Amino acid sequence: MRLSDSIVSLWLLLFGAKLDKSVVEGDKLIQVWNDIYAGRPEWQKYTTTGIGGKRTEYRYLMNAAKMLCSELSGLVFAESPVIVADQSVLDILAANKFLDNLRPWVEIAIALGGGALKWTIKGGKFIVDYVHATDIVPVSYDSTGIHEADFLSTEVINAKEYKIVESHRKTATGYRIEVKSYLKVSEAEYRLVPNPEGVNGGEVEITTTRPLFRVFKMPGANNIDMYSPLGLSIFANAVDTCRMLDEGQDYISDEMETSRRKIILPQSMIATYFDQNARKSSQYYDKNERVYVAFNSDEIKDMTPVSIDFELRIDSIAKTINTLLSIFCRQCGVDDGFLSFDGKSMKTATEVISENSKTFRTKKNIENALGSIVIDFLSVLKDIGGLYGVSTTADDYTIEWDDSVIEDRNSRATYHETLYASGLEDRITAIMAVHGVDEKKATEMAAKIKSDKAIVSDPFGLAK
Repeated sequence: MRLSDSIVSLWLLLFGAKLDKSVVEGDKLIQVWNDIYAGRPEWQKYTTTGIGGKRTEYRYLMNAAKMLCSELSGLVFAESPVIVADQSVLDILAANKFLDNLRPWVEIAIALGGGALKWTIKGGKFIVDYVHATDIVPVSYDSTGIHEADFLSTEVINAKEYKIVESHRKTATGYRIEVKSYLKVSEAEYRLVPNPEGVNGGEVEITTTRPLFRVFKMPGANNIDMYSPLGLSIFANAVDTCRMLDEGQDYISDEMETSRRKIILPQSMIATYFDQNARKSSQYYDKNERVYVAFNSDEIKDMTPVSIDFELRIDSIAKTINTLLSIFCRQCGVDDGFLSFDGKSMKTATEVISENSKTFRTKKNIENALGSIVIDFLSVLKDIGGLYGVSTTADDYTIEWDDSVIEDRNSRATYHETLYASGLEDRITAIMAVHGVDEKKATEMAAKIKSDKAIVSDPFGLAK
């Protein structure tokens, strides 16, 4: 969870020290992206001035950033990837419900520009920590990635709040991991205390050629801070458009509110009421006056109430929002129509595949970046797994992303049928591709198909 409004301010409270400038600037951006994704952007609140003076208003939000990240993460995990690793490693992943937890973590990483996967050992068992970008402090890094870092978390134990700082530092033989706990004394003070029960504390040195964490960052250059080790949110260059979309959503609500039916009444039909408690008078129309109404004879011609109906401008607003959504999609690296406000569905999965679209390329870039991080993360167990009874081999680990679930089956079948008919693909390969089976099963299916199509000249066995 987020520890405070600013890692920078928390760091000053804990250590009285300032962070590196790039970390400070990066954290400011992450806070902005986090607030937008969470549906609490700075523009949600605004001030209006009326008869009653100034008051704070709250906009209705579209939250296009959340929708985009959720849909893109769903596209990446349209079908669970296949991880090839030692069985003992796969058992650890299963115990941690790795793929189930990876999807929401990736969604948040897409929104915040990255995150970290970290191994924690509790009770002799490996636990996967899914760390958000809000809780990572890079310490040392180069073009190959972040090599040393601090990870922050919060724990509430026996009604007491603790800030936990887990430091990973390189040594001559591997990594030194140190966990310190800070008790919250007041809003402006934290005190270093022994690690409470339930917190893995102390200091340990582990011999490994790889850190116990891997930091994922969104693919693509960081055009806001070119020297930062952190990635960019997918909507980092579309913040202004996010605001305009939220304002458009609020405009619809405002249009509905201000377009309510209004009725003009003669002044004589309005009564005055004096509130003794508030010491002020108010005007109102008494709905109970259904039979007799007192009025001046000169006003009879004005006694007919007049109804005012405003025409809703929803269509014109919707067109504006759709234009903004198209701009937003392009700024975020997906195709026009990936998000739509006209009641139409988003681009079909077939279009994502067949058009070699921007959406598909963005999806594949995320998969490639995430896949290498996952493999490096799992490979750490080759170094330290034996210390905790986890047997590993020298075999390489792999992860395979399956796009078949989002590819239209008819289109795929037609494609491979054409290749086979043109002599550019053999029958077995075509069957494997269309049905998603291995070579052995494809061979059996090919033999059965050939047998079923065979011409039987003597079906009743009459010929001798």
